[in-house]
Amino acid sequence: ETTDLALPIVFVSGEEKKEIALNGMALFSGSTKVGQMDNHDTAYYLLSVSKLNGGGYELTEETTEDGEEKYLAFVNRQSAPSHDFTFDGERFTLIVQVEMIAAAVEFYGDWGPITEALTLQIEEDAAKMLSQETEKMIRSIQTEYGIDIIGFADKIHDKDPSLWKRVQENWQEYLKNAEVQVNGKVLINDTGLIKEY
Repeated sequence: ETTDLALPIVFVSGEEKKEIALNGMALFSGSTKVGQMDNHDTAYYLLSVSKLNGGGYELTEETTEDGEEKYLAFVNRQSAPSHDFTFDGERFTLIVQVEMIAAAVEFYGDWGPITEALTLQIEEDAAKMLSQETEKMIRSIQTEYGIDIIGFADKIHDKDPSLWKRVQENWQEYLKNAEVQVNGKVLINDTGLIKEY
């Protein structure tokens, strides 16, 4: 009765040989479909609600004054989210913490030598990118559809049942006006390089 549904969209194509593909998520308020999200946002939705092993992400950075970009692909080896909230009597702050252990698997462009300092910078930049993209996805669902597919209402209900009773009737309004904070932490434990001995 608290968390709204997000279900995979399944496409079946082909007449002789059926091909099945997943393409985003259908979003529901109660039993009514109110919208959908694309594959890009789905990746960040799953990151914010489930323990995962797998899934690829791309970090893009500018390398020079002329705007040339460099890219880094990294793979989620293990991640886990947690949720929390604060309430000041009028407005909620909804908090998502995502921690990921990742492998950097592809480097495009001039990254230079893969040093410890560069690895720490990549971890920081990857965490910032994951936080921004996840926050953007949550804000979009929150403001456009006014639904809670992350499970914040469950967290409030479980942690403070008396608060949930007070806000339950107007939860959609509280949700639409809530501040969202996403804090990412990334540990790169593999850069795909063979160590020299």
